[in-house]
Amino acid sequence: MTAAVAIAAGAACGVLSVEERPAAQVATISLKHDFKETPRGRLVVRNGDGKVVFSDSGAEFPYIWNLTDASGAQVAEGRYEVEAYLHGGAAYGRSSAAEIVVSRD
Repeated sequence: MTAAVAIAAGAACGVLSVEERPAAQVATISLKHDFKETPRGRLVVRNGDGKVVFSDSGAEFPYIWNLTDASGAQVAEGRYEVEAYLHGGAAYGRSSAAEIVVSRD
């Protein structure tokens, strides 16, 4: 099962999805898009309180997040939101949040 969220970027748009439901070791984040050029950007992961626990300003898709925070420690089990701030050529966009559920059981 995947979670999908539509994004808009001027004339370009796409869909952000998370493959693992729940994620135990990694979360694979994919982007389907209609940008004229392959988009890249900043990926941001927030915990349930809205605090940024991880970000990568050079994200390319598919992106494999190893479920660690900015200091390299494993994140706690729970719900997280991921979004991306994207650019491809002259087009820019921001995704809505997609959910990542971390469960190591």
